[in-house]
Amino acid sequence: MTQDRHRPSRLWIWATLIVVAAAIVPGLLWIKPWSSRPDAVFLIVVDTLRPDRLSCYGHTGHETPHIDRLAGMGVRFERAQSVASWTIPSMGSIMTSLYPTQLGLVEAPAPPDKRFKWRERRDQRAYSIPLAERTLAEIFQEEGFRTAAFVNQPGLIVGEGFSQGFTDWYYPDTPSSIRHRVPGISVEYKPWGPFLKMAAALDGKLVRELNGWLDRHADEKMFVWLHLLTPHRPYNPPAGYRTSPRRRSSIESYDGEVRYIDKLIGDVLASIETHVGPSRSLVVFTSDHGEAFGEHDMFEHGHTLHREVIHVPLILAADGLPSDRVVDSYVRTIDILPTILDIVGVGPGAPEDVRGSSILPIINGETADRPVFSEGMLYGSTERSLIANGHKLMYEEQDDRYALFDLSEDPDEERDVTELRTEPATDMREGLWEFYDDLALDYDSRRATAAEDSTIADEEARRALDALRSLGYIDD
Repeated sequence: MTQDRHRPSRLWIWATLIVVAAAIVPGLLWIKPWSSRPDAVFLIVVDTLRPDRLSCYGHTGHETPHIDRLAGMGVRFERAQSVASWTIPSMGSIMTSLYPTQLGLVEAPAPPDKRFKWRERRDQRAYSIPLAERTLAEIFQEEGFRTAAFVNQPGLIVGEGFSQGFTDWYYPDTPSSIRHRVPGISVEYKPWGPFLKMAAALDGKLVRELNGWLDRHADEKMFVWLHLLTPHRPYNPPAGYRTSPRRRSSIESYDGEVRYIDKLIGDVLASIETHVGPSRSLVVFTSDHGEAFGEHDMFEHGHTLHREVIHVPLILAADGLPSDRVVDSYVRTIDILPTILDIVGVGPGAPEDVRGSSILPIINGETADRPVFSEGMLYGSTERSLIANGHKLMYEEQDDRYALFDLSEDPDEERDVTELRTEPATDMREGLWEFYDDLALDYDSRRATAAEDSTIADEEARRALDALRSLGYIDD
C-alpha cells in the first residue's frame, strides 16, 4: 500500500471531537429519571436477523407484533451497525466493547500470493474472547448479579472465552436436548450441521429453560444473555410458519423463521413480565449481523461488510427510557456495553479502555453520528469499512481496492463514487487507516501484557510449589 497513513485527516479530527463530546456531555444533557435503577438486564440476540424483515423497521410482507410491541415500549435505533460480518468477532465486541482486531478475533494473515474466493473460508487468529479481557458478564458478576446465558450458537460454546463471568450457562448438548454447563468445564466441539437444522426447536427449548430459570431466581439481581439461532441458514421454519407447502425461496423461508422468532420473543417478554416485572427490567434486543440474499451478488454472511450484513436491529426498553422513540443516528454494537452500564449504574461504569460509548446522549437528542468501523471476515478477502460524514468507505485487501458510497443518495451501497468525490475519499481513506493502525497497536500491547501476566503467574506458581515442598506437603 502506498498511501500516507500518518497525516492527520480532517475527518478523523472531527470524529475524535465527536467521541470526546459524547464522553463529556452525558452528565450535562441526560438527567436520568429512574427512581430506582433496573436490576434485571436482558441481552437478547437473534443471530442473523435483518432489521428490514421486521414490521417495526418498515417491512410490509408480514407482521412481527411482539418485537413491534417491544419497540413501542422503548427506543428503536434505525441505523445500528455491527462491527463485524459474522458471529464470533461481533459477539466478542458486544461483550467487551472492544473491536475484533483488539481481541484477535480476525482472520489470520493470508499466505504469500494466496487469493481467496468469496466463499473460501479463512483461518482465524482466535475463535474466542481472550481470558484476560473483562467481559460484561464479569462486570455484573463482580457487582453481585447472578449471571446466566442461554446460548444456541455452536461457535460460542466451545472454550471458556464467552462463558467467563456466567454463573449459569445453558446450551444445546445434542440436536434435541439442552444442558446446564458446569463453569470451568470445557465443551467438546461438535459439527454444526445437525444443530443448525434443529435451530428452531432448540430455540424453543432454551426459551422454556429461561422461563423456568426466571421462576427460580426472580428475586435476584440478574444479567441474562439469550442467543437464538433460528434465522440462520438452512432456513427451515417450523410447519406453522411456512408460507406454503410448495418449494419456497430462501427469503420466504427466512421470513417464516423471522415470524417464529417473533413468537419466541413474545414468550420471553411474557416470562420477564410475569417473573421479574417491567419496573425492574432493561431489555436490549439486537443481532450479531444480518444476511445477504443476492445483494452485491452474495448470499449469507461472513464475506462482506455491505449494509445487508452489518445493519442490525437495536431496541432498548426500560422504565425511565422514552417509549416509542425512533433514533436515526448511527450507533454501533460496541456501544451496547457502556450503555447498559450507564443505565443500570453498576460500579464505576464501563472499563476505561472500552472503545464504545453510552448512547444515552443520543436518546436525549444528540444528533451527531458516531464513526462506524467494521471488520472481521470468515470467507474471502479481508475487508474493512468506515462510515462517517454521510459516506461509507470499503477497503478490500486482496486487490488493494477502495469503494466509496454516498449514503444519503445511495443507502444500498450500489454506486462507487470514489472518482467523483476525491476529497472525501482521501479523508475517509486516511481515517480508516488511522483507526485500524491504532487497533493493531493496541492488539500488540494486549498480547504483550497477557504474555507478561502469564510469566508472572508461572513464577508465582513455581514459588508456591517450592514453599509446599519445603514444608513437606508435596514431593517431586
